[in-house]
Amino acid sequence: MQVITYNYAGFRKIVFQSGLHFAQKFYNVHIEQDGPLAQVSLDFVTADAATGSGGYGFKTLQLLKVNGSWKIASEFYTAHSLPKKS
Repeated sequence: MQVITYNYAGFRKIVFQSGLHFAQKFYNVHIEQDGPLAQVSLDFVTADAATGSGGYGFKTLQLLKVNGSWKIASEFYTAHSLPKKS
């Protein structure tokens, strides 16, 4: 099964309504904060728990503290397919 998401609605459907289960790991997590602003960068691997297919990449999030809660102001990421297992 090929999973493609182009928008939040598609992402939400795959993650919460498809019945698929994913394993996600994060590496090289770096957090910088200056008052109500913060930046997070990390590497990730996401795989379908049943098939092992999935993707990897890195992401950077810009965060803003609003009324005591952190909100994501922007998110940029790369995505590459995991190599096929032989």
